Amino acid sequence: PSSPTYGQIVGKAELPTELAVNNEPHHMNFVNNNQYLVAGGLLSLLNKPQELFFWNLTDPLNPVFFKADNPPTSGAVDDVYPVPGGGFLVSVMGAADGTSPGAIAEYDVNMNLVGEWPPVGERPAGMNPHGIDLHTNMDLLITSDFVDPASTLIPTSGPLLRDTVRIWNPWSERRVTSTVES
Repeated sequence: PSSPTYGQIVGKAELPTELAVNNEPHHMNFVNNNQYLVAGGLLSLLNKPQELFFWNLTDPLNPVFFKADNPPTSGAVDDVYPVPGGGFLVSVMGAADGTSPGAIAEYDVNMNLVGEWPPVGERPAGMNPHGIDLHTNMDLLITSDFVDPASTLIPTSGPLLRDTVRIWNPWSERRVTSTVES
């Protein structure tokens, strides 16, 4: 409140027009010691442009868009979680077509996709990761499932909501080791 620019827009991070039509950056986070901003496209799944957007924040008041990407086997990007030392994880609620199961996408310090976990064929049925938390000192990742994205986008009897928590212990193995259902 004491800042002379309090309540004012001081910079904008725009998407290129071809990515912005019928789309909206949704969950976002700073990664790599706040050098970059990464955001997921809330509506990207509907028109199949890229789903992750990257801005360089060398000049934080003038972000520069430099890249878009798509995890190839999953869709409906949600939460972005920075990893200590650089890189980040992304909860991706659905498969590439928005149905189940989803995955966790991992990106390195150079903003390149490392992998999607678990690999296709090993993903638990009904896995739609939304919330994500990593405890590196315990080698533990916890994700919470929310909704099958396709069930909210096409005419159905209603959204297919999830009430599960996935435990990846140890995270270094990149696989779900237990599931807790309420």
